[in-house]
Amino acid sequence: AAEGAMVTSSDGQIVEPTRQQLRVVALHQSIPFVGFGIMDNSILLLAGEAIDTTLGVTLGISTMCAAAIGNIISDVVGVAFGTVIEDAIARWSGRIERLSNGKVKLPPLPKLSHEQRNLRSVRLASQLGCAIGLTVGCIIGMFPLLFFPEDE
Repeated sequence: AAEGAMVTSSDGQIVEPTRQQLRVVALHQSIPFVGFGIMDNSILLLAGEAIDTTLGVTLGISTMCAAAIGNIISDVVGVAFGTVIEDAIARWSGRIERLSNGKVKLPPLPKLSHEQRNLRSVRLASQLGCAIGLTVGCIIGMFPLLFFPEDE
């Protein structure tokens, strides 16, 4: 059987994936969330700033209200373009591998059974990968702040 494909041990227990398999699960989950975090935070900041400097002045709304409206806009865009980000990452990973002559390669996702994917350890690795990817993406997505005028 392929690595990780063994579902149960001789005593009938579901075989726990290895630490390496859990790391690869986390890595695969993190990558799309880096892209999402970049997009989400940069749109939130740009939309919030634009709303604050236009509607905020015209209608007298607070900066926090402008930020909340910017968050709504970035969330809607994120939902609308979530699959676009995932598809782009899938294409780019193949291109990066070709351009690096195979030196940069994403490890293949472990072949886990349905039962193994439902194990707490796999779900936790998946959630941890999402959280780490989102955090990294949101930090990178703060780049629009470099272009905002400084407050006096």
